[in-house]
Amino acid sequence: MTQTWRILSEKRAQEVTKAQIIVASYVAKKRTIEEQIEKLDELISEYSKELFSTRKDGLADIGGSNLRRQFIAEVQQARDSLNRESSMLEIDLREARDVLQTRLLEEMKARKMLERDQERTDRENNLQERREFEATALNQFNLKNI
Repeated sequence: MTQTWRILSEKRAQEVTKAQIIVASYVAKKRTIEEQIEKLDELISEYSKELFSTRKDGLADIGGSNLRRQFIAEVQQARDSLNRESSMLEIDLREARDVLQTRLLEEMKARKMLERDQERTDRENNLQERREFEATALNQFNLKNI
């Protein structure tokens, strides 16, 4: 039976490793998206300052201002898209963490069952050895008394 628990324990450990890899990939994707959002925010800020400074200076570059506004709008759309993707990824990450937690619990149960089975086997072996020792001692005692 110990072999069965050992195989089950190893299988559960492999499942935990797979779940950890999935969680790590989601975390890496989320970090990448957050960095991209940060860069887009910097672009929006930079182009907004330029647009404001051209208005403030009274420069009459209407075509350039319109292009800046259009660019800012497109970058904001890209940022909104990344925010939606980040929200969806957060849901997937939460689910992956729940799966990981479940897998960890299953692994701990299998490991505990392996330990219990090993302890039971050791107790049975000790009991068997003791019985054999007692039987041998009894036989020796009987042989001496004959």
